[in-house]
Amino acid sequence: MSIKTLVVLIIFSLVGAVIYFDIPVKSFLPMGSENVHKVKKNILKDASLPVSVRADKYLKEIKKKFRNKKYKEAVVYFEALERLNVELEPSFIFFYAKALLNADNIDRAIDKFYEYLGITGSNGEYYNNALDLIAEAEERAEDNKENDKLLAIGSVLGDDDAPITITEYTNYQCPYCKLFSEKTFPKIKKKFINKGKVRFISRNFPSDFHPYARKAAQAVSCAGDQGKYWEMREEVFNNNQNLQVEALIDYAANIGLDDGDFQRCIYSMTHLYSIEEDIERANAAGIQGTPSFVMSATFAPDVEDVIIVGAIPYSDFAADIKEFLKETRR
Repeated sequence: MSIKTLVVLIIFSLVGAVIYFDIPVKSFLPMGSENVHKVKKNILKDASLPVSVRADKYLKEIKKKFRNKKYKEAVVYFEALERLNVELEPSFIFFYAKALLNADNIDRAIDKFYEYLGITGSNGEYYNNALDLIAEAEERAEDNKENDKLLAIGSVLGDDDAPITITEYTNYQCPYCKLFSEKTFPKIKKKFINKGKVRFISRNFPSDFHPYARKAAQAVSCAGDQGKYWEMREEVFNNNQNLQVEALIDYAANIGLDDGDFQRCIYSMTHLYSIEEDIERANAAGIQGTPSFVMSATFAPDVEDVIIVGAIPYSDFAADIKEFLKETRR
């Protein structure tokens, strides 16, 4: 079965309409610009039309939305069909699930895929596709949980829908990480993160020969609990010649953190497990030193990740980002 294009014959017993769909089966696809509010207004305007006319219209709209990669708008039309009690053919339930998945409504997508499998069993046309997409959806659900943890401590900068995601692996005792933080990162933030082109995630990769690196990473995460992750990160890098706990407490005071809350955090095991998880992720990605960066296409999973190693000059880093951005658009 081609992953590029499938022609799907969809029959609705209520409407008696036959519509041929040219819909990609490829799992996750970048979304086009969406206007869900406008779609909802259009549906309200159709309230006086006969059910069969509305159903036929919405089927055609769904076809257009898939072709234009406007999955959230497609979901709104699917939901309208449900309210009209239109009985969907199994193949259309499969594409409903795909629309939900591509619109990042993961839990509902999984439910719809299972609904499709419950109707068709192993004989369904998209049986294997559904199983693969369920596995993908469950993996993305776990990634979303991890993302929520990162957002909670504030270690993510940039828009969720930025086309590029850069994951940094850093070490607060590393002089080259300090160099990147001071010289290159501010320009990347201004030129790419603040302009919606890059989503930047900071993770920890402390080395065993830097004895204070783990505690420094914990201190930055503890500051994140109080909404000052990036302020503490800067303070720690500015003073990374002294990262003993007593000094970290002083740096926390310098940026206005609550002393009692910070000390309870830094003298506990809070965030240390997450730091070890970061190390495992780095090892799995093949990271061997710091700073290192994994550049990924947020909405084009078929584009291979690029790893950047070292505190390279901003001009080189920016060139790599621009070249990768071209890859995400092909």
